[in-house]
Amino acid sequence: MNVTSHGWAIAALFVTSLLVRVLPAFIRIHPSEVTRKLVERVLPMAVFVNFSIYIAWTEIQTSAVAAIAGIATAAIASLFTRAGLVLTTCVSTLVYALATTAWSA
Repeated sequence: MNVTSHGWAIAALFVTSLLVRVLPAFIRIHPSEVTRKLVERVLPMAVFVNFSIYIAWTEIQTSAVAAIAGIATAAIASLFTRAGLVLTTCVSTLVYALATTAWSA
């Protein structure tokens, strides 16, 4: 069986989700206060960063100009405006789609 990089990424995210969200519902773990705070803050951020990098890397390999335009739009909107998540996502997706269309035409 030959597993692609997409398959490995999906498997890693699935296992991480099970460990972080499902397993604690069935097994009561009593970590120290420091460990609990660390896991609550660091682990979700690590999963988010890894997932974001994976998505960006995949999209950049597919269509670099469109991906960079969409990601840059999301970054600028996130840093310099008070636009909400939904609006930022919609605008970034629109920029990505327009750049893909313009670049391939």
